[in-house]
Amino acid sequence: MDNAFIKWAAIGFIAVEAGLIFLDALAHWRGRPFGEWFPRLLTAVVGGALLSHMLYFFGEPGTGIYLLLGFGIPYLAEAAGLKLGLGSRRYEYIGMPGPKLPLGVPFYVAMAWGSLLYGCINLPLAAAFSMIESGSLTIATATIATATVTALMMVGIDLICDPISVELGLWKWNGGGRWYGIPYQNFVFWLATSWITTAAVAAPLLGAFGGAARMPSPGDAGFLWLALTPTGMIGLAGIHLATRAKLLNFPVLSMMGLLQGSALFLFYLLLAFTNLIPI
Repeated sequence: MDNAFIKWAAIGFIAVEAGLIFLDALAHWRGRPFGEWFPRLLTAVVGGALLSHMLYFFGEPGTGIYLLLGFGIPYLAEAAGLKLGLGSRRYEYIGMPGPKLPLGVPFYVAMAWGSLLYGCINLPLAAAFSMIESGSLTIATATIATATVTALMMVGIDLICDPISVELGLWKWNGGGRWYGIPYQNFVFWLATSWITTAAVAAPLLGAFGGAARMPSPGDAGFLWLALTPTGMIGLAGIHLATRAKLLNFPVLSMMGLLQGSALFLFYLLLAFTNLIPI
């Protein structure tokens, strides 16, 4: 597939996703949320954006690695969590729309894991490529650093997302917990799963592919902003979560989402459009 076509497909998908996020927030503010068609449409748009971005920057081999490991490992971890529980805590999905995959994992949950992880891994992975090329990091050290930063970002998102989802009746925890009824085992689970998945994805991409993957270069005008668009979308998703938390009367969670999302999105703009911080 022609790289120019993939590039403009990615731009189109991301622009549509930003518009859908805005419309969804507006619909909830007006008290008229969309029906089940909306998550289906948003999933299709996000899937198209991620796939086009992967193909453009990592080619078919790199895309295959992410689809297999970036979605596969969290899916198996989620299935194990449903079956075995997390320590003394168990959870179940009670109002999640859409079909369930084999092993009882809802389709949208599996999609959310892989999509969020791709957005969070985007910036650390780009930085890791640059540091390996400059000789400041080895592949092993870069993999560990990428996995650690990505996992912490994932937990930051789940600290907001999980209480909102429980309040909306998408799933429930038996036994409760101290963080808005969520047990700490959940966040340990997110941290461990995100770290393992990121390390499994980053190691082959940083090692076997290395320079073969198209990452930002100083002479490639207008390239950096496209490379980091998943980072910007994660920032917008954080702002979106903040509006949901505000409507559900979770002021602390709303402020957390606003701060996280705004900081990440502004940092993306700084990196992508000014090149003040070279990557």
